[in-house]
Amino acid sequence: MRNALRFILVLWLSFAPAAAHSEIQLPDMGSGSTAITPVEEERIGRDIVRQLRRAGNIVDDPGLTAYINDLGARLTSASGAGQQFSFFLLDDPTINAFALPGGFIGVNAGLILAARSESELASVVAHEIAHVTQQHIARRIEQMNRSNLPMTAALIAAIVLGSQNPELGQAAIASSLGAATQSQLDFSRAHEQEADRIGMHILSDAGFAPGAMASFFERLYQETRLAGGEASELEFLRTHPVTISRISDARNRAAEFDRQQAPAAATFEFIKLELRARLAADPSALARQLGVQLEAGAPSSLEATRYGYALALWRAGRIADAKAAMQRIDAPTEVQARILRVRAELELADGQYANAEVLLKKARDLYPGDEALCLAYTRLFAETRRHADAVATLRAFLRDYHTSPPLLNALAESEHGAGNPAAARLALAERFILLDEKNQAIEQLEMARREKGVDFYDLARVEARLQQLRDPASRR
Repeated sequence: MRNALRFILVLWLSFAPAAAHSEIQLPDMGSGSTAITPVEEERIGRDIVRQLRRAGNIVDDPGLTAYINDLGARLTSASGAGQQFSFFLLDDPTINAFALPGGFIGVNAGLILAARSESELASVVAHEIAHVTQQHIARRIEQMNRSNLPMTAALIAAIVLGSQNPELGQAAIASSLGAATQSQLDFSRAHEQEADRIGMHILSDAGFAPGAMASFFERLYQETRLAGGEASELEFLRTHPVTISRISDARNRAAEFDRQQAPAAATFEFIKLELRARLAADPSALARQLGVQLEAGAPSSLEATRYGYALALWRAGRIADAKAAMQRIDAPTEVQARILRVRAELELADGQYANAEVLLKKARDLYPGDEALCLAYTRLFAETRRHADAVATLRAFLRDYHTSPPLLNALAESEHGAGNPAAARLALAERFILLDEKNQAIEQLEMARREKGVDFYDLARVEARLQQLRDPASRR
């Protein structure tokens, strides 16, 4: 219980005014306004995401992260929303998704595994997007008395504790923070109906099958009944109650749309098998199961099943067998980059560096903006002690495409390997800034300025970043 109470205190302080916590500076709570501002929403959501990341619940795998963000972007583009959204994947086998204040939307790995089509997955994500666009979260927070946001944060934490064994550690408590937040907001029936209605329009406009929402709800409802209402993996139904009436409404609305089917999405099937291999408690058992399906010629998605089979073999330590299985995959164009990368990573795991480099060069020439490929390339350089090549590759990618915590972490390791400790700490500082860990960023910058031999340019960058972070009016 002591750990649990400490977690409440940490979360309380994370939302408290600047005097209590220097990283979070919420507006004056004593103002006469009763409307929560977008800035307040964004800060609340960002801090909850930070807590989830600290607890190790957010998946940082670039390939998986890219998929869930691409899906989210496709849906938000169809929604016509003017605000920014951020999607993240949680390493959690329960079936759930949730919207946080500020447009942060979490998707559990278990939801992807439970969905039978990409449209079913998209229907749940579209529903969560609708909760945000229709301002349901802000309205609920206002109803809970906006006058004391720190108390709201503590209440959210208390609900988490009330639903968990008090002896569980902080990480276990934090792991259900997102779902508990959704439960605490307790959307009204009207809000749920509106999110279903708006979500279905988003679903259709994005090119997915509107009927997938009703089919997914109905299947989860039936599975819960068969399990006597105690299916622990169906967290979605606890935070989004589904009734016969709601299923019927969704089915009737879907009938109003012309689009009832959507083309099969190859990427979705490959992602689903990748997650099965990632979450498998016994990779050898999964490999045997998938192997039997392949021998019987029964899998509905043959190439994706071969992919999952190869990944399960790899996780089971059977690298040679995994390499052979990957060779047999006739991959669709949309997953070619993923297949080439995994083949290269298997060559790396087998110590075949020349083979890995040939595959990675081919893949990078075809898909220069693929983050996972860039990281695989830098792992090759690290294992062959070509640190300067790794630094050059990462810096070029960061300049030409985008940044992310895994990329900055790889840059820090490569700079250190190349003998540039100050530049390594600067990269780590940028990573902490991206993760909203301001104090850790300042600590790295302070250490960077004291490194022996720090050059003029790196020192100038360090000083400029320190000034930005220490200026209360600055944003990163």
